[in-house]
Amino acid sequence: QHYANLNDQLVALKRQTQTQSSSDVQTAPLTNHEIIHTGIAPTVVIKQKLDLIQFAIDQQQFIYAVDHLTQLQQALPQYEIAPALKHSLNQALEQDKQAIQQYVIPQNQRHQMIDDLLQTIDKNIQQALARPKLEMDQSESVSWWKKWFRIEKVETPSINLMNRSVVLKEVQLRLLIAEQALNQGKMAEYQNELQSVMQKLNEMPDATSQQLKNRIAKVSHLSIVPVPKLSTLGLLGS
Repeated sequence: QHYANLNDQLVALKRQTQTQSSSDVQTAPLTNHEIIHTGIAPTVVIKQKLDLIQFAIDQQQFIYAVDHLTQLQQALPQYEIAPALKHSLNQALEQDKQAIQQYVIPQNQRHQMIDDLLQTIDKNIQQALARPKLEMDQSESVSWWKKWFRIEKVETPSINLMNRSVVLKEVQLRLLIAEQALNQGKMAEYQNELQSVMQKLNEMPDATSQQLKNRIAKVSHLSIVPVPKLSTLGLLGS
């Protein structure tokens, strides 16, 4: 609501300074003359714009944020502020754009890896429904399964193996929830969902499930970068 009010104020401010004779004036940023005319300090206008950009970042609207940081950077010469502050703001805006890019790159990697996993799981579900016979994982860490099957007499198949397609469906759903949390920047919830998925797959002894678990572990171990906070706001006392 606070940011919505700020946006309304900016819209109202632009309307006050627009002329009805030129469409170019309607889309141009506020000039220093217009700022003086409205009686609002240039630093206040800049801070309002930065508040809106930070709100966009918090909402994962990174393209919008970078575009508006660039626009603000280009408009800086129009503001009548101290040259030293103007120079510092320009540097800070550039750093903020880089920080957003550094945040987005690993996020995109996570999205791509999760999308690949979801496609793989979908194929595995179809295969599990069509061909229930499983290949056991032969690695040392799960070799006891092979011994268990050889030594113990089993009257009925393992419930986990019988319901493999159901388990994979649950894994698929949890991965979708994890991706949604990733989209919303809820990294704790994202990590919790991935851990739940790995625990669920750990109950499955077949090689394919273990391979999926290892791939999800790689996604989980990608470094987590906190959502960027605009350093430029710090220069304006925020």
